[in-house]
Amino acid sequence: MKSNLEFIINAIVAVSKLNRSEGFSDGKVIIEGFKKGIFSNDEIKIIIQRSNNDPDKAAFVKAHVNGKSASEDILKQIIYDILRRTEMLDNKLKMKLDMLFNDGEYGPFRFEGGELKLKGSLAEFVVSGYLAHLNSSFPTIKDRITIEVIKDTNGKEIGITQDLGWDNSEWLSFFKNGIVLKKALDNCKTCGVEKIVIICNDEYADFTIDDLREYSE
Repeated sequence: MKSNLEFIINAIVAVSKLNRSEGFSDGKVIIEGFKKGIFSNDEIKIIIQRSNNDPDKAAFVKAHVNGKSASEDILKQIIYDILRRTEMLDNKLKMKLDMLFNDGEYGPFRFEGGELKLKGSLAEFVVSGYLAHLNSSFPTIKDRITIEVIKDTNGKEIGITQDLGWDNSEWLSFFKNGIVLKKALDNCKTCGVEKIVIICNDEYADFTIDDLREYSE
């Protein structure tokens, strides 16, 4: 007799081979597959939600296959690995799972009423982009730099605080290859950000987006 885990894994493998749809609602990621046969139909539904027993490490997964079902707490990394191996883990499904395991929030977005919505001002999108670049490309200094939308500016100003020093080589590298990249400054303009204020050891410098373009040339 198959264990619940084996049943669920086999169901995920099987649904990957069917015409399927994916959804995210009420704190659940749902994958459904259907295949019409000559003598019978295949219907599979996989429901993934946060585990009540170990929400930091595990997901609670239910699998329904042609009237039979099983459920089990499964480590998140195993879920991601199975979905990756079955070639179902595209960017859309990964984002839904990331949001599920982060209480329905993903960077500057939230999932509400079946739609992806911005949590705050468009400036939050810019901040998210800067932070993602900082974390992935400059991991040795990411904990010494904070980036946020400045309060009471209606999303028009972003503040960057760092304690590395104005002449620090790693800071200068992030400034040149992160903050003033043409694409980043274009995003600032598009999202209504007019100024970036940089603070270091109680000293500050503020720049308009056009000022910063001079450093990207």
